[in-house]
Amino acid sequence: MNKVGIEIGRGDNVNKFPQRVKGTVRKISTTEKVMEYLLNGVPESTIALIDDSGGTLTAPILEDFTGIICLGGTTRSHLGILSRDYGIPCLMNVELNGADFEDGDEVEVEYDCLPPSDEDHYQQKERKARIWKLK
Repeated sequence: MNKVGIEIGRGDNVNKFPQRVKGTVRKISTTEKVMEYLLNGVPESTIALIDDSGGTLTAPILEDFTGIICLGGTTRSHLGILSRDYGIPCLMNVELNGADFEDGDEVEVEYDCLPPSDEDHYQQKERKARIWKLK
């Protein structure tokens, strides 16, 4: 554990933001959850945890997220494009390192790092943003 918290994952940053973002993880993987948030509102400081590149599923509530952590897709996936258009911080293709990580956890996400470039891809360089679980 470092001074931020326990690093629990890394992913591809879609768009660089001025600073890291803190929030509460909320798993969104069903239409029922999206309907619940449409009717009752998305809780403040929600970092949406999406298990695939679910841009179509989450589009109706996307602008209410503080940030997005997506376990699939690429920075050019539908969700990545929508998050860029809406100005929502987003990590795609996130790999979790097996740390205990649950709905409701407080996290800090490194949305302030540079997104991977085409050159990084061709040179097989890895540039990943980090996610920390806060205590």
